[in-house]
Amino acid sequence: MRIATTLSIMAATSASLSSAPAIAAVRFQINIPASRLSDALLALGRQANINVGAASIDIAGVRIRGLRGNYDPERALRQLLEGTGYSFVRIDAVTYRVVRVPIVRAAKRAPSPPQRPEPGPAPAIIVTGSKRSVPLDRYPATVNVVDLQQSVQPVTGASGSAILLASLPMLASTQLGRGRNKLFIRGVADSSFTGPTQATVGQYLGDIRLNYNAPDPDLSLYDISRVEVIEGPQGTLYGAGTLGGVLRLIPNPPQLDRVAATVASGLSETRRGAPSYDLAGMLNLPIVTDRIGLRIVGYRDVEGGYVNDLQRGLANVNRMRVSGGRASLRIRPGADWTIDLGAVFQSIATRDSQYTDLDGPVLSRRSAIAQPFDNDYQLWHATVRKSGHNLELLSATGLVRHEVSARYDATPTGSSRPVAFAERDAIRLFTHETRVSSKEGDDGWVAGIAFVSDLDRVKRSMGMPGQLDLLAGVRNATLEAAAFGELSVPLARNLTGTIGGRLTFFHLSGQPLIASGPGEFEPDRDELRALPTVAVAWRPAPGFLMFTRYQEGFRAGGLSIGQSLTSPTVERFRSDRIRTIEAGVRFGRSPSSKLTGAATISLARWKNIQADLIEPASLPSTTNIGYGRIYGFEVSARWRPSGHLSTNAAIFLNKSNLVSPAARFERDDVEDLPNIAKAGVAGGVEWQKTLTPSLELAVRVSGRYVGKSQLGVGPALDLLQGNYFDGSVETRLSWKRIQLTVGITNITDVKANRFALGNPFGPTAGRQATPPRPRTIRVGIETAY
Repeated sequence: MRIATTLSIMAATSASLSSAPAIAAVRFQINIPASRLSDALLALGRQANINVGAASIDIAGVRIRGLRGNYDPERALRQLLEGTGYSFVRIDAVTYRVVRVPIVRAAKRAPSPPQRPEPGPAPAIIVTGSKRSVPLDRYPATVNVVDLQQSVQPVTGASGSAILLASLPMLASTQLGRGRNKLFIRGVADSSFTGPTQATVGQYLGDIRLNYNAPDPDLSLYDISRVEVIEGPQGTLYGAGTLGGVLRLIPNPPQLDRVAATVASGLSETRRGAPSYDLAGMLNLPIVTDRIGLRIVGYRDVEGGYVNDLQRGLANVNRMRVSGGRASLRIRPGADWTIDLGAVFQSIATRDSQYTDLDGPVLSRRSAIAQPFDNDYQLWHATVRKSGHNLELLSATGLVRHEVSARYDATPTGSSRPVAFAERDAIRLFTHETRVSSKEGDDGWVAGIAFVSDLDRVKRSMGMPGQLDLLAGVRNATLEAAAFGELSVPLARNLTGTIGGRLTFFHLSGQPLIASGPGEFEPDRDELRALPTVAVAWRPAPGFLMFTRYQEGFRAGGLSIGQSLTSPTVERFRSDRIRTIEAGVRFGRSPSSKLTGAATISLARWKNIQADLIEPASLPSTTNIGYGRIYGFEVSARWRPSGHLSTNAAIFLNKSNLVSPAARFERDDVEDLPNIAKAGVAGGVEWQKTLTPSLELAVRVSGRYVGKSQLGVGPALDLLQGNYFDGSVETRLSWKRIQLTVGITNITDVKANRFALGNPFGPTAGRQATPPRPRTIRVGIETAY
């Protein structure tokens, strides 16, 4: 009766979380370690919001191998009960009863040789970024999937891209500050500064593009289900600007059958810094049960400063505030149709820059004025999907308004009058894509059309604070229309070939916003580009995949502001193009595997590299720096020796060279491309234990090493950065619907130089450092209803 009582308690808890009947077809992220069947049923009830009952105490002695993946409740129950001698019956929409399978006694006859039962399929991870839902064990490219629902990492208070950077060494970022950074994948880094060049990483929220030629919007990952990082180039399926790859945020969709809510908050204390706090919440409301549902997310993070300004006599000047939210309305007019309407808003405001002086006291600098930064992001989007028996139609449209502004201290040496330099970038981005795809299978295909309209206005001003005069400005407009397709066909048993291509027409238009000096540029240009892809995948054994892939990508050119503050000009930079071949192996996806892993080697050739440079006493100017070559090697593995313990590790090695510099760099002895460390390592150990039927403890210890890199290209930017280790400890205690968390970041209180720039003006230019946040302890609480 103890088991029956326990499961009754679990059933009551699950019922309290759901005020409306659930639909068996709704999928949930399930993560149940190998354990007793009784404990697994309790965990499934919590994770899938169902009631599971069992009258037999014998299930306490039955062991199951665990379950992880995206499942509807009934499929999850079948997987858990397979081979246990138990089955289930459905009582109502949210209630199931576990029963013993009757033993059928056959008439005596000559015994036949025993047959081993076929193992069930491993929980499938579906790569939705393939645009045709290819399972990970069949996808012929390098991809990393970060499951944010099951990770304990967010308890440290990190709410944006920092969560991903901590665990994926092939993902890199500049460290100028949240909302003004650039992301890089697989060593494809053009420069450490943000100018008019298109980002090398395409970022998406589901199927909606988030950026084009802007810094990382760094959206909060609260209530995000998982993140897919697909290494590039991904020109065939995603178009221009995906030279390094694609980063996709997959949000939790509205649930149409139940009311749900979560609230999370935390307080943080930073050594030698000001305190911080964070608050976030989610509300899910079915407006018309099974037809219309609304999901709303809101959050606010305030990070206390830790940098002191000695000249102005101020402490902890770099305080940052992040406020934002998302709203998504899901409409299901029919069984096969789904309509999603949504909006995203986020504002990042930093009171002052976070850099320090290398030759001054720790965590301090001297500046004449404050150097604030703002990043305001808005997105409206709509997605229509029809899913039939074998085909899926999807049409996605997005509209982005993105404004970024920054101010720098440009006071000359010895001057008593402060001088400010300001830059403002206003971006308007419209995207649309319609595609048709077959459902998962070796002979899958996808075909579609896409349209992009991007308008970017950059203005730079200089003068006394409050009395700035416009120096220069430039307007770049890009129109992109494309048709694309990809097809996979079986070539032989367990051998699949993939071929695809994208044909893109570009119209580029650029003009100065004020009168400028002489410069050679074409105000309007048209380009036609074809981007092919070819891949082969071989599965010699269950759960084992070997693949090779060739793919291309490119970025359109444009106009940039020239190199001088006193007589600014408008100059043209040309399109660049990258060609990459990779080969890799992925293993451990069979049901009995305790060890999973992947390894990839790649070679990229990059022509006419676009880069944003900093000349003496000026902000970035954009030019083509030459021809580059990038070698990459990465390996990752996860070992789960028991149902309670798991370990993971990942290594990324990179060698990037400018093998044929442009004419203006031939005398500068330029070799390495910027900002990418030659080596990166990340790993962790996680322990989870169910202490009682309603109490669970999880502990994770993780660390990351970032190797040496240089700030940029050219002698003036040959400044070392990186070469540091960052460790953290996270704990989570879950009791019914409440989770208590404690996290410590930068546990050894490392004082390193993550990024060797904060301000390109003044006497300290070239002697600056951007330190990591000192050791920080966060205590948080989260509850779900």
